[in-house]
Amino acid sequence: MNFLRFGPLALVLLGSSSHARQAAAPSQEPLGHEAQEALRVWRESNGSAWRVFVDPETGLAELLYGGHREPALAPASEADWFLAARQAIESAWGVLGVDSESLAEREVIELPMAHLGTTDKVTVSFQQAVMGVPVEGARVNALFDAQGRLLSLHSTALPGKELSFEPATWTAQEADRAARAAFFEVEGVVATKASQPRLAVSQVRRAATRVARLSWRVDLLAEVAGARPQGETLWLDARTGELLGRSELVHDFDVSGTISAMATPGTLPDTSGNPEQSFPMSYLRLNSSQGAVEAGANGDFLFQGVNGPLQVTCEFVGPFANVRNDGGSDYVTSPTLQTGSGNSILMNPNAQTSVTAQANAYRGINQLRDWVRAVSPNDSHADFTAIANVNQNSNCNAFFNGSSINFFTSGGGCPNTSYSSVIAHEMGHWLNVRYGTGNGPDGMGEGNADVWAMYLYDTPLVGEGFFGNGTLRTGLNTLQFCGDFSFACHGGEVHEEGKVWMGAAWKVRAELNQALGNALGDDVADALFIGWMASFNQTEIKSIIETQWLLLDDDDGNLNNGSPHYPQIDAGFTAQGWPGVALHPLTIELLELPEDSLTESGPYDARARILAHFGQALTSTQLHYRVNGGAWQDIDLAPLGAGEFAAILPDLASPAVVEYWYSVTDSLGNGLSWPEGGAAVAASFAIGAPSSFHLDFFEGGPGGWTHGTYGDTPNSSDEWEYGFSYGLSGTIFTGGPVGTHWSDPTSAASGFELWGVDLGAGGDGRYGNDIHTWLRSPAFDCTGRTGVRVRFKRWASVARLDELTLRVNGTAVWNSGDETDLLDEEWTVCEYDISAEADGNSSVVVEFEIESNGVNRLGGWQIDDFELLEFGASAPGCVDPVSYGPAKPSSSTETPELQGDGSASPGGNFKVRLSGAALNQPALLFSGPSYALAPYGGAYRLVGGGISREQNGATNLIGAAEFPLTVTPAMVGTTRYYQVWFRDPQQSDGTGIGLSTGLAVKFCP
Repeated sequence: MNFLRFGPLALVLLGSSSHARQAAAPSQEPLGHEAQEALRVWRESNGSAWRVFVDPETGLAELLYGGHREPALAPASEADWFLAARQAIESAWGVLGVDSESLAEREVIELPMAHLGTTDKVTVSFQQAVMGVPVEGARVNALFDAQGRLLSLHSTALPGKELSFEPATWTAQEADRAARAAFFEVEGVVATKASQPRLAVSQVRRAATRVARLSWRVDLLAEVAGARPQGETLWLDARTGELLGRSELVHDFDVSGTISAMATPGTLPDTSGNPEQSFPMSYLRLNSSQGAVEAGANGDFLFQGVNGPLQVTCEFVGPFANVRNDGGSDYVTSPTLQTGSGNSILMNPNAQTSVTAQANAYRGINQLRDWVRAVSPNDSHADFTAIANVNQNSNCNAFFNGSSINFFTSGGGCPNTSYSSVIAHEMGHWLNVRYGTGNGPDGMGEGNADVWAMYLYDTPLVGEGFFGNGTLRTGLNTLQFCGDFSFACHGGEVHEEGKVWMGAAWKVRAELNQALGNALGDDVADALFIGWMASFNQTEIKSIIETQWLLLDDDDGNLNNGSPHYPQIDAGFTAQGWPGVALHPLTIELLELPEDSLTESGPYDARARILAHFGQALTSTQLHYRVNGGAWQDIDLAPLGAGEFAAILPDLASPAVVEYWYSVTDSLGNGLSWPEGGAAVAASFAIGAPSSFHLDFFEGGPGGWTHGTYGDTPNSSDEWEYGFSYGLSGTIFTGGPVGTHWSDPTSAASGFELWGVDLGAGGDGRYGNDIHTWLRSPAFDCTGRTGVRVRFKRWASVARLDELTLRVNGTAVWNSGDETDLLDEEWTVCEYDISAEADGNSSVVVEFEIESNGVNRLGGWQIDDFELLEFGASAPGCVDPVSYGPAKPSSSTETPELQGDGSASPGGNFKVRLSGAALNQPALLFSGPSYALAPYGGAYRLVGGGISREQNGATNLIGAAEFPLTVTPAMVGTTRYYQVWFRDPQQSDGTGIGLSTGLAVKFCP
């Protein structure tokens, strides 16, 4: 489906040289090098539309999405779906990094969506376990269309093969005692209830990734009559007893009066102005001497084969709800029924407030369950018995404690809190847990609980009438999304933070209603929400959510061109300040990039896949390059078919830094550059041998390095020190898993001395709060130098929201980012291209910067073995022949390639070898003094100048041939370019010929 909001166009880097520079998308870390290569391979097999959201803690994909993967066979059973999902996860191993052997099957859910203007989907879910123990929060979800085409893989699992942990040395009893002590230390009260400790695997952040730690999980509650309970879930290391993490177990409706609900009847609570009405009690259990029956969805019941009179006993109990009255005895009625139809039982006939609270809870729980089943008939997440405790002796609150939902009596200006949207909100917390979204500290749990209430009752008002005429929260709020990982950006109170998500979800619903009408708009919104809960394990408020909704809405396996309801979904999210998901009328995917070369080994191939996703024509495709800062030169890209294009860059004398970028335009007026920004941020590769021209081990004195503060942060201290490192360490106080370690090195990387932030001689090794300080090098003269790089060893630790930056003459060339902790555990060699700032510059200053906030304090920078390098001329000597240019695939679909064999020197028995050609066919080797990229025979002639016919030959039974060449002394020092023409009668284009890659041969003594 095509829609018209074009935003930043898709720029996809699949492989990069060490000099490649490009602007990253906001809030996105790049894939690691190996994962980039794996993504390139995935795209070769499954199409170029695939993209990733990167998990910044692992450098791997959290979400692989955007295209579609064809099934080997259409799944026909639940077992087939699990198998198809496992095969996809295994194929995406290099991108996701998840071992399918660690995944246990959870569920397969069919999502009926075709009647809503898109296509039916199927979601397949796995729970990760290590050595048989479940990993907390670790799931992998695969989304398919109904024909079995894979649409996305979403992972919150631990990466790595053959994950394991050391066995527990702490017993369950020891864990119970330690958990109770930790609970008392924080809460100040003794736990009155504690779950049996159970083993779990915690995901603990270590350096740049997450690691498995076997832990004991314990749920604790302190319950005091007439007061809100206090509760926490604690995780303790099963070997050391270290506290690994804690989370709130009790989730309020809103102690501060900020959560909304809907009343029964309507949206108001039980007040004199909103009198009770009679509603069916769905699924209610009726007990009698003749057995028990359950009422139907409309409250109807049948005791089959029984004559009256028959006395029955009725409470607010059924398969999906068990309501308990904390304010007295549970309501019970025992009417006598007569034979035949017409029996009518009216529970709570006098409309007593305490009984109405019980009836409301029972009805509200069943309404939510029935709604889930109505939206997604195969979804059973709400099919469980929810325990509701009503009429508790307190006011103005309700809460979920992990095993029940709880509601208070009227008073303090608040009604009895057991009414519609309050019930739906607390049940939403429970369903968050059952689906896997959870109730995390960033507001996701509260905001999503509000979405359950809003979508069930089709109103933006949550808690309407909670304080008389007031409403606790509304989906019409304008609180803006602050960005990924922007915890506590609206003050930190979870109900307030959750407004960002509840508001976006409601605005999507409102946009759908406006475009489609109320009935169909509601149906689409409901299906997207329930489908999203089942298909993705999204635990935080992040921009990835909109992409996940669009994946569910997509109808053609290509998100670049939008989805049937893209305009409404995107408008809803952006109205709440989310960044939106821009469509991509054009994409550039780099298939082959020139790489740094120590020798003069041209010509150099560049290849890209360029796609127009709206059916438009491409009007211009070019590669632009320049050498050593000279004038830009343009090359028209040669089309190869299937969206692929090729260019050849010339052989160049070293030392050389070659900058390059792509540009594309289409018939709709769209333009696209790679990298985004074009010439200003061009990628580059270097030709020549690196050599060091400055090396400082920091021994014997500061060596002209200086340090100080920027002066923009009041009371900032300058904590840079030169000397010995004392190897201090500690833990992160807040954010991330509690107990996450940081450390400083125990010694310099080499020698004895180094530069660092608070080396620990007289301090605690931690950088201070709210500091902004620098360490600067002396000025270096780089006049006449090319391809300058900086290399140093780093041992650094910095907390999320604090930042380390490397600058050259004031320009940032590296930044740690503020979205995750940086935790080095050893000396790390860092090398960065600074040629744009340093080449030819007579005064180059390198600067290390640290800026902190007022929360966590870690070790900061530690720097040693500082070095500057440049690219010089290549070392003399023979260079291996270079294969270049695009071949014409043979009729056997192989790529006909040329390679050199032997030494390209007089007496070296040199041969040109051909492989991958058509079988048993005549072949001709020809050559020229230059390379070319000229259309010929349905492909390209790669030889230019005065072309010479070298030798006739023939391919053999495996499509190979060889051509011996006599190298004379007169050829030494020259370069010759070769290609093979061969007959290929089965060629699909009807030309009957095939063409190999080119081979550049430099003849040497």
